[in-house]
Amino acid sequence: MFNILVVDDDKNNRFSIGALLEELSVNVIEAEDGESALGKLMEKKIDLIILDVQLPDYNGFQLAKMIKSRKSTKEIPIILATAVFKAQVFVEQGFEAGAIDYVLKPINNKILTSKVKYYIKLDDEKNAIILERNMYKNAIDKICKSSNYIVRIYGPKLIYSNDEDMDNDIRDTIDEAQIDEMVNEALEKGRSYKEDIRLKDIKLRYEAINLDKDKQILLLVRVIS
Repeated sequence: MFNILVVDDDKNNRFSIGALLEELSVNVIEAEDGESALGKLMEKKIDLIILDVQLPDYNGFQLAKMIKSRKSTKEIPIILATAVFKAQVFVEQGFEAGAIDYVLKPINNKILTSKVKYYIKLDDEKNAIILERNMYKNAIDKICKSSNYIVRIYGPKLIYSNDEDMDNDIRDTIDEAQIDEMVNEALEKGRSYKEDIRLKDIKLRYEAINLDKDKQILLLVRVIS
C-alpha cells in the first residue's frame, strides 16, 4: 500500500485531502504538526509527504530539512502546500529545503490528484526495478554458486553486478574498457560477443550476451585458464 503523510494543523484540510486521496486506493496518515509528523515517519514507511508550509511548531522548511537530513527518510518526495499570495517566496525556500513539488492553497483537487498519481507511478516503477533486480540476483546466484564469475546486467545503465562478491585478484584483472566496448556493441547492434583475453597470466573469457529484452545485456567474465 502506498502511504501518504499529510501534515497540516487544520483538521478540515487534513480531512479534505485524506478523503480525496483515499479514492486513489492509498493509505493516508495524518499529522497536525512537525513533531507528530516526525513520530509518524519513525512508525511507518512513508512514500510521499504533503507538507503545509505554516505549522505551529516547525515551519515546513525546517521540517523538510530535518526529513532530508535523515538517512531513513531523505528519499521521500515532499509536496509543499502554500497559499497563493506567498507562493513565489515559499516555493523557492521549499526547493532549497529539499521539497520537489508544490500545490497552491486553496488546493485544486484535480491538480493534487494528478501529482499524487505521478508519484505513485514512480514508486511502482521503482518497485518493479527492485523486483527485477532481485530476480536476476537469485538466478545469477544459482548460476555462479560454484564458479568464479563476474556477472553484470546492463540496460541503459548498470542494473545488477556481483563484483563485490568476487575474488579481488580476479576482479582486478578485468579490462573495463573491453567490457564497455563489448556492451556498447551488443546494445547498438543487438548481437552477442565473446572474446578471450590474457592478463597477468590469467586467461579470461568475456561474453556480452544480448537478452533481447528491453535492450538488456548479460555480461559474464570468467577464468578459463
